[in-house]
Amino acid sequence: MDFYDLANIQGLPPDAPSRVASNAIHAREAMAWSDADIVERTRCEVAEFAPAARSATVRHAVVQRTPCAIPCPLPGTETLRPGTRLPVDGL
Repeated sequence: MDFYDLANIQGLPPDAPSRVASNAIHAREAMAWSDADIVERTRCEVAEFAPAARSATVRHAVVQRTPCAIPCPLPGTETLRPGTRLPVDGL
């Protein structure tokens, strides 16, 4: 997952509560999880690098499920990328 604290991005005052947005990548199995499960798993994952999140109170949560929202190439896909050789040396 990747996370964003929208309170920082939106320029809210330093004492404003965090507004966390996240993306779950490689999470097909998450489509079957309940919204509450996704929120709790997200809070636990945030707590791995921000320990205060362990005791944080989630005041409001919205879960939006957008299948295939983020490209997820399979291993080996990069080998299919064309080379960078051009007809002009040094370009």
